[in-house]
Amino acid sequence: MEKKPVITFENFSFQYFSQAEPTLHDINLTIYEGEKVLLVGPSGSGKSTLGHCINGLIPFSYRGEMKGSVKVAGLETREGNLFELSKKVGTVLQDSDGQFIGLTVGEDIAFSLENDRVEEKEMKETVQKVADMVDMGKLLKSSPFELSGGQ
Repeated sequence: MEKKPVITFENFSFQYFSQAEPTLHDINLTIYEGEKVLLVGPSGSGKSTLGHCINGLIPFSYRGEMKGSVKVAGLETREGNLFELSKKVGTVLQDSDGQFIGLTVGEDIAFSLENDRVEEKEMKETVQKVADMVDMGKLLKSSPFELSGGQ
């Protein structure tokens, strides 16, 4: 079975309006379903900028000149909106502990569903389903601060 691309950069360049030179220049990258990708580089090399392009903060929050194409789950990022993109991709920041909202793993997973006003029964089923997908079903009542880095 052929894996489908989930993130695609085609001849992509980005220059912040406040900078004289592009941060990203002529990026061609395809990430396929199920792949794990690590971005490594020195400070200022464009890792965060690339992440902002994937999660939609560029072009919706950080302005600049974009050339080429970025697609996430088949959606051209500049043609969609931040809300649509947030349903397809998320971001884990360097200090992941600062991102926890709920007192339990289950509450944290349910957070976006609550914001979308998903019915309680459906929310509980969805939380259990996604937790089971990543082998976390038995940890839903645990504090996120008690988990290991891998969990």
